[in-house]
Amino acid sequence: AAGSGWPEHVAYREAMRPRLWMPEQDDDWENEQDLEYFQQMYPGQAKAMQRYVDGICDHFDYDGSPMYDEIPDRIAMLRLRDLVLRNAGEDETLFGKNGYFGDVDCGAAKDMAEILLYHEVVRRRRQKRGML
Repeated sequence: AAGSGWPEHVAYREAMRPRLWMPEQDDDWENEQDLEYFQQMYPGQAKAMQRYVDGICDHFDYDGSPMYDEIPDRIAMLRLRDLVLRNAGEDETLFGKNGYFGDVDCGAAKDMAEILLYHEVVRRRRQKRGML
């Protein structure tokens, strides 16, 4: 608090935060918790699309997968994005007459799926390397 350089309310909150150490609770664990927390705050359409991204990434999460190529091929990543969109195509909250994007070929839908896919691939690559 006093002299710490932190506003008093922040210093108090940090001092009162439980500090139970668990072997798996390290910086990597905290980074993963941060990521999960922020993903919960995604807008509804991004959350819905993330579920389809997770499904495709789960399916392609194996040694030798294009997700883990030393230098991932853009065409392979676009194919994964297209699989995400194909799977999400039946989701009425995302596509169709009353869906957020309307058509699966909508540029914004492709962009969102691609961005979420790249983020998830990077997360999994870091996790596989023991960096997250």
